[in-house]
Amino acid sequence: MSLFASTTNGERYGVLIEIGSGSASVAIVSSKPHSDSPDIIWSKRETAALRNVDNLKESSKSVLTALINILLDFETNGQLALSQHAPKARITTMQCTVAAPWSYTVTKKIHYESDHTFTVGQELLDKLAKKATTQTEEALAESKVVTDLGLETASKATMHTFLNGYSVQTPLGKEAKKISLVHTSMMVHSYILDTLRDLQKKMFKSAVLEVYTYASVFSCVVRDVIPKHKNVALIDVTYEATEISVLREGVLSYVTHTPFGLYSLARELSAITGDPLTESLRHLYSENIEEYVSTFKKEKQREIEQLFSSYIARLQELLLETGDELAAPRQMLIHSAKNTGSLISEFITMASKQALKMSPVITDVNEALSSFSAEELVAKRDQSLLISAFFYHTGNHCFTIEH
Repeated sequence: MSLFASTTNGERYGVLIEIGSGSASVAIVSSKPHSDSPDIIWSKRETAALRNVDNLKESSKSVLTALINILLDFETNGQLALSQHAPKARITTMQCTVAAPWSYTVTKKIHYESDHTFTVGQELLDKLAKKATTQTEEALAESKVVTDLGLETASKATMHTFLNGYSVQTPLGKEAKKISLVHTSMMVHSYILDTLRDLQKKMFKSAVLEVYTYASVFSCVVRDVIPKHKNVALIDVTYEATEISVLREGVLSYVTHTPFGLYSLARELSAITGDPLTESLRHLYSENIEEYVSTFKKEKQREIEQLFSSYIARLQELLLETGDELAAPRQMLIHSAKNTGSLISEFITMASKQALKMSPVITDVNEALSSFSAEELVAKRDQSLLISAFFYHTGNHCFTIEH
């Protein structure tokens, strides 16, 4: 019997691999056809050590080392958990999500209009998708970021279609005079993508490999699982990056990020105070960071304030970069590492007031997902893994992948 054969009752089993900016995780998830939420059978996350690095590739190698450590545990404890859950269960999907700064999500909106009514066919959809891909490739061809990171397209997808200005889930066969297609290219650091391909060949030969950017997955789960957030800025603050995704009417319209996150803040805070890196990070998690800052002399306090102001300025730039003429949505959904929600919310509020001249309405992802099951993950605040699990559970029907 094949190790990765499927079951016959409609229940699907997948291994979910997450490459975060400063951590990695692996989970075994089951999805039942009529269940409201996925079942997390086994999961483990390992955080890369916080240290001073000269470039992003050093950080990515640390994250991949964490991934390999988890997979060693997966081969014993993970497989045991799966066999105890359902002896005949077999993994058929290897779903991987890659976060910024190891990934880029580029969205293009392509239009076609005619004086006469036409019927939407697959050939037209393919032509529009190809046009979007060409525009993306041309825009990135001379990008220094793409060259430095060695980015490679992991997946391409049609996120949404509009006919005569109206949102349409299934455009094929319908008539219109105007069609707009929202197309996304998901690009991943080639070094990471090669590693995932090797893992699939060595450990999950019979499983289908799927690689997505975290921004795409995050936006889909918000659309499908938390539908009240239709016009929203999704803010993902991780260890090595801060990424903002803009949703307009539930459709991912633009994604941007800066390679500066919590570890980046901790490194610069450590350089100012002289405290160890881990101690500086701990204070960023603390609810009493103002008390910590007040223990230093006035000159050091000013340097720390300048550091925080510099990060707020980065947030301002991201909020102003929406990809269209509209301002960033006032509704903001935040995912941040561990217990930094209050500090990050304060930074975002200040940035929003300065950039958008308004106070944002902020919701934490944990709060937004709290009405669903998988309570253990919610309690652990492992929000990104829970989001990946919901994405797997919904059958990835949020967009149409190009093969």
